[in-house]
Amino acid sequence: MRPSKTFLKFYSAFLIFLVLLIGMTVVTVWLDRHDRVSEEKLVTSHAGTNDTMPDLAPGIEKTATRLAEIDATLTAISITASVATPLSTSLVNQ
Repeated sequence: MRPSKTFLKFYSAFLIFLVLLIGMTVVTVWLDRHDRVSEEKLVTSHAGTNDTMPDLAPGIEKTATRLAEIDATLTAISITASVATPLSTSLVNQ
């Protein structure tokens, strides 16, 4: 029994969306790890310079960077969904 053309078109649009979502997740994780490694190098190079008061700026910068990455990821997902929805609808209606 063969699946219908409508199902195959919808399934292909879903797979494209899934691949984009997984790709964005992998890139975000890679950027986070890359940022963490460079931040660890920064912290170790400045260790012991101010023993009385810990430097809070790297933590604040990391949080701001992470929030910006999350915002960019959510924006990309939103754009992808808004583009993919009419595309998948047009594929299904053909």
